[in-house]
Amino acid sequence: MVIIAFFITHWYLSLFCQTFFHHRYAAHAMFTMN
Repeated sequence: MVIIAFFITHWYLSLFCQTFFHHRYAAHAMFTMN
């Protein structure tokens, strides 16, 4: 049960960080490249 909870928490954390940083840097890259 603990392993499943840890896996779900890690998945949510990684997903949140990935989307947050991707949105942030994608917006910045759009302005810098153009």
